[in-house]
Amino acid sequence: QESLAKRMEQSKSGLSSPPLQPQIVLPHVPVSTVDYINASHPDLIQPHEKVHWLQNSKNDTNYSYSIFSAVYSPDSPPAPGIPPFAEPGFIALPPTYRRQTLFKMSYPPELYPNAVCNDGTMGALYFAKPEGADNNSDTPKTWLMYLQGGGWCFDKESCRARMQYTPDYMSSTRWAETRVEGGIFSPDPSLSPLAHAYKVYQPYCTSDAFVGDAAASDATFGWHFRGQANVEATLKEMVRLLGLKSGDTLIFSGCSAGGRGAMFNIDYVPQMIPEGVRVIGLFDAAMWVITSSFILPQQTAMVLQLSNAYGRLGEKCAKVHTAPEEQWKCLYGQFRAQYVSLPFLMAASQYDSFQLFTNTPHMEPYTQQEWEYIGQFRQAVRSALSSLPQHSTTVFSVGCWLHCITETELMWERFVVDQYGIALSLR
Repeated sequence: QESLAKRMEQSKSGLSSPPLQPQIVLPHVPVSTVDYINASHPDLIQPHEKVHWLQNSKNDTNYSYSIFSAVYSPDSPPAPGIPPFAEPGFIALPPTYRRQTLFKMSYPPELYPNAVCNDGTMGALYFAKPEGADNNSDTPKTWLMYLQGGGWCFDKESCRARMQYTPDYMSSTRWAETRVEGGIFSPDPSLSPLAHAYKVYQPYCTSDAFVGDAAASDATFGWHFRGQANVEATLKEMVRLLGLKSGDTLIFSGCSAGGRGAMFNIDYVPQMIPEGVRVIGLFDAAMWVITSSFILPQQTAMVLQLSNAYGRLGEKCAKVHTAPEEQWKCLYGQFRAQYVSLPFLMAASQYDSFQLFTNTPHMEPYTQQEWEYIGQFRQAVRSALSSLPQHSTTVFSVGCWLHCITETELMWERFVVDQYGIALSLR
């Protein structure tokens, strides 16, 4: 921060009006919380300095980010692939992060007849062994099971639109035989403490945050909501075919809808796997909080009823929120996380872009009232995180406008607070 401020002052002294201002690529994030600057201002960067930055592209519901790396060299012409805001002088470098290829394994329908997607097609998992794995070794193994995120649907119209615009979240028909995943799936041992873990990716096609238990009927508008059955099928296949056994460690995780699904399912996981497996949670972008907007609480109450998710309210939480009009709270991070029995790591952005976009509901420019709301939202997140039980919880929270830390390679190097990051926490 001090270096950037110094360079800004130096650059301003030689510029005519208007003065140069830094442009932060992650929207709405103060300079103090991120060091990515817009590459169209190379005079803020020293020659031959390696720079990382993000280029964002907006869709109807969120921002997605592409990672760029470059070395600034004033005498070199720009190379192909430089983003449109970059000026001459940047040379694109190839990605330095290794990604993991996982292979699809469909559920046998005779064993898991209920493990289906919204449209009735069979669910599946994706699996990758670590490099040099010895399947015959009795050495305890570490497993990562990761539940994919992707919102949900909560009434007839939202489910119809979901199938029209994002059919892969409701059907397995078009799923590829392989997936390539980065972030927490990195096989690079220099970055990831999970490089040698056996990795399982749970694709999302039930639109219920993995908590539903409803067959298709008129009440569900003809859709199946079988998130519970898909999670159970994956865990049982990990035991039956892949080798999960007593003495192993299972990191049960996910992001967004998958992170919430991991939170809501984790206390039921030991019932589905051998006794003696150590289970730890990693919930990314799962801390939904109550603010002045009631859009997400209303959706949660509707999903609870539509998908018949009453079997995933959690024993402890259900005893507290017994009234029918309050049961939805046990599918809401602010209320449910404190009752999770198993140890877990909670990764949460204090400016969660999905929640803020849903509640506003638009990107900038914001009104003064909306900016005040965003500040209140941050305080609500911090308050909810501080209320978690300290004896069994690790919290990693950044003041950045983003959603799903674990799905980006930047989680290993850039999302760090006081030299601590998710990688160190996992170790």
